[in-house]
Amino acid sequence: MLRRMNFRRGWLNLLVSVQKWLMQIRRKGRALLRSARPFLAPRFWIIYLCAFAAGFYLWGPVQGLRKIQTWRANMAQSADRSSVDTLQKEVERLKKELKLQQRPQTGARFQPENFSRPALGQVIQGFDWVSADHAWRLHSGVDLAVPEGTSVMAAAEGTVAAVTKTAGGTYSVTLSHGNDWESVYSGLGSALVHEGEKVIKGVVLGTSGRSGCYSEQPSFHFGLYHEKQPVDPAKIIGGL
Repeated sequence: MLRRMNFRRGWLNLLVSVQKWLMQIRRKGRALLRSARPFLAPRFWIIYLCAFAAGFYLWGPVQGLRKIQTWRANMAQSADRSSVDTLQKEVERLKKELKLQQRPQTGARFQPENFSRPALGQVIQGFDWVSADHAWRLHSGVDLAVPEGTSVMAAAEGTVAAVTKTAGGTYSVTLSHGNDWESVYSGLGSALVHEGEKVIKGVVLGTSGRSGCYSEQPSFHFGLYHEKQPVDPAKIIGGL
């Protein structure tokens, strides 16, 4: 019984509190309505409607629709840019692949074992240090003694990298064989090829001259280079 009485008292107290709270809300609402009544006159309705329309236009669904349209346009432009960038990268990749395919395959596969003698003749000056004009210099190749006017042939297949004429009237021919290998033919009396020409092994590059580097005997100079460094031809070509 005591519990039921306490429960009823608590329930009645809650109802009384709710009724008091509702009465206070009604009083405040009536007071607020009295104070706002002058502003609810019909003459203010036009102002309220204009304000509502302006707010609806600036922040309502219309503005949201415009933002969506702008967002879609930006997304489309970004997609177009990304597509163009991707296409440009693909074009650059294809260009690189085409350049690789257009490289001379002989240069990539070239081996020093492909070299042979450019002419028959005795080696009168080998790959060694020599004293000249009171100074020691590296003779970066070999001098082959041959009669003047002897045909000098390409030691291997390649491309004519340079044809130069010295102050003494002799010619020098440089061949590029690929894989950073070059061959040089100096002291020639004449040159029969031109720069940029592709030659096969055994093609006549020119004729020998009257004298070699360090000898008055008719001869010509033959040198090999790998990665711009001189290499002893006798170590590459048998019989030199």
